[in-house]
This record gives sequence, structure tokens and C-alpha cells, in this order.
Amino acid sequence: LNDKSMNELSRNEESTHADSENSHKKPSLSAFYYLFSKDSPPPVRLAVMIAVGVAASQLITGLDAITFNYAFYMQAAGIQSRTLISGLVVILGICKFATAMLSARIIDLTGRRPLLLFSSISVVCVILSISLAFGFASNSLRGTSTFGLLIAFFINLLICCFEIGLGPGCWLVPSEILFNKIR
Repeated sequence: LNDKSMNELSRNEESTHADSENSHKKPSLSAFYYLFSKDSPPPVRLAVMIAVGVAASQLITGLDAITFNYAFYMQAAGIQSRTLISGLVVILGICKFATAMLSARIIDLTGRRPLLLFSSISVVCVILSISLAFGFASNSLRGTSTFGLLIAFFINLLICCFEIGLGPGCWLVPSEILFNKIR
């Protein structure tokens, strides 16, 4: 949001506070209805749409389901050793934690938008790579441990690409662009 929009939001916040003192004179709208009504200023609606869009982009990726079912995916990809699968789950957790810590360090240096864009684009590319790997792998390759390790690499890469931007970004962006009353 630019400075003009921020000033308009600040004025709206002040006028809303002043209106709350006179709320007995007019019926109050619910907070949800107000955000999407014609009475709310366009910058407020834009901020809400951005916050909802960022949160939806986190959910659309389905990373929680992938993380939860990781061991089943490894079995389906051809890895049968429980010890190897357990080791891969530990590696996945380490990758997820390390990438989240890296993101916490660089999010202020690079900015939220570039990190979110990089993360979104890289997640799409990795998901396409996984699809291509399954689509073009021969039947003789699909059940092998080599193919399973390739899929494990792509899933770990997917988790890292997600955690570098979309992971923390979907929680940071709404908290920074929305006022307390809207949150």
C-alpha cells in the first residue's frame, strides 16, 4: 500500500473510533459485512483481499497433507525399508526447520513480496517436476529405490521452497497490512 492509502486507512480508523462513540444513532454492521460492503474504503478491501489471497495460497499448496503422508508417499514411490523412510522423515524435518530459520533471517533483507513470489514460482516448478517424474518414468523405474529417492528429493525441495516464503509469509503479511480492528 502506498502512503496515500495508508493515510486514508488511518483516517478511516480514526473516524471509525469517533463513530463508535455515536454508534447508538445508526445500526452497526457486522465486521465481516463491513469489510466487503461499499462503505469500506477501497484500501481496506484491497488489504483484506491480499491477506485472504496469501492465506489461500498457503492452503492450496497442500504442504500439510504432504508432510503428514510423507511416509506413505515414499512407500508408494518404491522405498520399502522402514529405516530408510524414518531417516527420510527426519531429513524432511531438518530441511523444514532449517529453511524456516533461514527465512526468518532473510525475510527482512529481501522483502516479503520477492520472497513470496520466489516461493510461489518455485513451488509450482517443483510440483510440475514431480508430475513429470511420475508421468515420464518407465514402469520398470517406478518401483525402485532410486525413483523413491528422486521423489524424496523433490518433496524435500518442495518443502524448502514453501518454507522460504509462503510458510512464514502467509502469517506475516496479514498481520502487517491489517489494522487491529480488521484482524
